[in-house]
Amino acid sequence: MIKVLMVSCEGLGNGGVQSVMINIIRNLKNEMHFDMLLFTSEHRYYDDEFEQYGRIFRIPKYEGRNRIRSRLDYYIRYNRIYRRTKDILLREGPYDVIHCNNYFESAACLKAAAECGVKVRIAHSHSAVPESEEHIWTRVYQNRLQKGVLFWATDLIGCSSPAADYLFGKGTKHNGKRYVITNCIDLARFDRSRYAPDKRRHSFIHVGAMGEVKNQKFVLRVFVQIWEKCRDATLVFIGSGEEGYLKEMKDLTKAFGIEAYVQFLPHDADVPKYLAEAEYMIFPSRYEGFSLASVEAQAMGVFVYASNAVPREADLGRMVFWETGEGEVFWANKILEDMNRPKKTADIDINKAGLENYVNKMRLVYQGGYSG
Repeated sequence: MIKVLMVSCEGLGNGGVQSVMINIIRNLKNEMHFDMLLFTSEHRYYDDEFEQYGRIFRIPKYEGRNRIRSRLDYYIRYNRIYRRTKDILLREGPYDVIHCNNYFESAACLKAAAECGVKVRIAHSHSAVPESEEHIWTRVYQNRLQKGVLFWATDLIGCSSPAADYLFGKGTKHNGKRYVITNCIDLARFDRSRYAPDKRRHSFIHVGAMGEVKNQKFVLRVFVQIWEKCRDATLVFIGSGEEGYLKEMKDLTKAFGIEAYVQFLPHDADVPKYLAEAEYMIFPSRYEGFSLASVEAQAMGVFVYASNAVPREADLGRMVFWETGEGEVFWANKILEDMNRPKKTADIDINKAGLENYVNKMRLVYQGGYSG
């Protein structure tokens, strides 16, 4: 039986990367053995489920609130990750595969795996951060780590073309072992037929971790413009994250006088249920690797208004893209116009986001036989 060490980007919270990992494991657990490497000491959303499949190993990062210490830890923990990963591989192995989802720090894990004789060494990119969003010294450091990723990995996977370019560099071929494998969802979980046929009229939703990246303040400002002309409109936010950001969001809701029309729910809310009730999603992310949330929304019959930072690979036929620089009034007016038009559904292909095709590809990658 193939033995895989899955390396998370941090912990096992209820996020897009974690959902991808868990879907792979659920569907291959009877064919392969999985262990998990995490970088937090916190017990999170998927921990209990994963412990039914394999062991969890931890190399905690600095988890305090001091930003300077957190940044310093990022620059100095490479050797700690390398040594501890190598110790796990030697003590608990042999492993046939290491599947790294921890971006540039994959370099440390991949190097350890190569030295321990792990044959299939995967670097998997799930994000696409613009250079303008990162400090120059971070980019310099990441460029050094990127060289290690390219040297030690046997397979490079991006969930989209921008995500692949972000971690591996634009146009890097890597001996033909570079692929784009778009993320998937469990279509059974997002099966529209399981829910009541009627959606709440003029209902909006946003799903994502609270913070500047997902740009929920922009969502709120767009919604206010819509609500001014459509007083029965409602908005649901699902997602936890930065406490300060969430407080600012709630304060803005009060300031706009729309508390009765906006609901804030935690990350572990029943996402399919709320998507089934919603008509529209506003998704103006500043950057995205893929956007599972928008795929889940489309599967549930929700039309998505997204920023141009969201990769086109996420479009199943129910997405519209605009620049956030156009402003909230532009977005609101465009959405209001679109709300009154008949929706085209002929070109929608939900099945291309299904789990079976994705799992089959990952099975071949683990077996060393995937060719793109």
